Amino acid sequence: MSYTANLAAFLTVERTVLPIQSAADLAAQHHIHYGTLNGGSTMSFFRDSNIDIYQKMWEHMSSASPPALVSSYEEGVRRVLAGNYAFLMESTMLDHRVLACHTRASRYF
Repeated sequence: MSYTANLAAFLTVERTVLPIQSAADLAAQHHIHYGTLNGGSTMSFFRDSNIDIYQKMWEHMSSASPPALVSSYEEGVRRVLAGNYAFLMESTMLDHRVLACHTRASRYF
């Protein structure tokens, strides 16, 4: 493929712009709801934080309707897959869930 064709292909590909790249971005918008596991360490982190942005996020999560706090990881994942919900969880638990998902998917290929 020529340079011109590569450049044309590059210029015509629609780029996905991620509107949320930080906690501040998530807190500042109203389209994507967010929450965490009720009673979990991530919930405690937001609830007990002295950092303004995390306090704002906790206020949103603790008063959201429908409730932003979920009763299980499975419920959080289901809400993410349903759309317009960000599930905040501990990175070790997230790593475990992603690995398990990839392991199950690889069985079919």
